[in-house]
Amino acid sequence: ELSDPAFAPFWKKAEELGALVMIHPNGFTEGKRFARFYFNNVIGNPLETTLALHYLIFDGVMERHPKLKLFAVHGGGYLGAYPGRIDHAWGARSDCHAGLPKPPTEYLKRVYVDTVVFTPYQLAELIRVFGADHVLMGTDYPFDMAEYDPLGHVAGVEGIDATTVAAIAGGNAKKVLGTRINYCADVDECTKGADAVALLTDWPEFISQDFHKVSKLLKGKHVFDGRNCLASGKVTAAGLYYHAVGRPPLKPGEGRQGTMGMVSAGQ
Repeated sequence: ELSDPAFAPFWKKAEELGALVMIHPNGFTEGKRFARFYFNNVIGNPLETTLALHYLIFDGVMERHPKLKLFAVHGGGYLGAYPGRIDHAWGARSDCHAGLPKPPTEYLKRVYVDTVVFTPYQLAELIRVFGADHVLMGTDYPFDMAEYDPLGHVAGVEGIDATTVAAIAGGNAKKVLGTRINYCADVDECTKGADAVALLTDWPEFISQDFHKVSKLLKGKHVFDGRNCLASGKVTAAGLYYHAVGRPPLKPGEGRQGTMGMVSAGQ
């Protein structure tokens, strides 16, 4: 679980940096019953996020790190729709108290969630539970589970005013990330003068980049492949350091010219 003691240094550093930690699953880890009808995504993704938040709360990670900022996608999973159950269990059962000095929903109030819940009434409930300042607009573009009209989805909440729409549509993200977020017209503009590039999507327009050009634009020389979808050799051949999830880092010149990062040297 994300609350495992092995990850304690990560949570400590994330809090120190003021980083916004995005929690996004890739299906459900125990998905034997979810094999049909795309249930591993439809049910499994929000369920995995729900479990992750439960453990981060009940194992005390959020208590130990009061300034930790979590961003749970898919509307934070199912927890936002049924938060009273965890408070009841915390008060009613000794094995569910977990030594927490405050009810679990007190920690839930610190979580940021996205708007990808597809119905305006559920989005309205997220705004009520988490607060309008803790809801960030999501799209899930370009996948088939994307929200096709993200701005219209936010604006479609009954009684929402223009100020709140503007906050959810971008103002909240700008606030929580501070000056570290910039809106760019294209990839070149994003890359120019940056310390590093972190690719968190496998969109074709990003993974097909000319990394020799990227290397010239970057101030730093590090590429972080968050989806393990890049050909590591193409990155390192451009004089860049390659970093990927669960793999040793590669220096310029290392790696092979495969189609995916997983064929890199040092695998």
